[in-house]
Amino acid sequence: MANATRLSESETALLKQSRNLAELIAHPGWKVFESLIRHHMSAREMIYLNPIHELEVLHGMDGLTRMAALEHIKGVYNGLKQAISLPQTIVDEAKALRDKSSPDEEDSK
Repeated sequence: MANATRLSESETALLKQSRNLAELIAHPGWKVFESLIRHHMSAREMIYLNPIHELEVLHGMDGLTRMAALEHIKGVYNGLKQAISLPQTIVDEAKALRDKSSPDEEDSK
């Protein structure tokens, strides 16, 4: 541990946050939440992957309004995608930080 790098305050906070998020991801309720979010993502994905002229939800809208509606749907989709991937991303970043900051610990296990 002599070569360990001193962690910044934000890195220490990330490690603490990652422990909580790892517990959240491991909880059975997370799988239910993730499934629900993926269902909502799928519904929006079907809308914006289809040709714009085939989308009944957009009929009656002028071209600019249709484009704004599609951009909104894409934004919601990407927000949902980020919401379910962010906890695992933080856990992965914390693992990489732990590996980087204490390489000697891994050797002693």
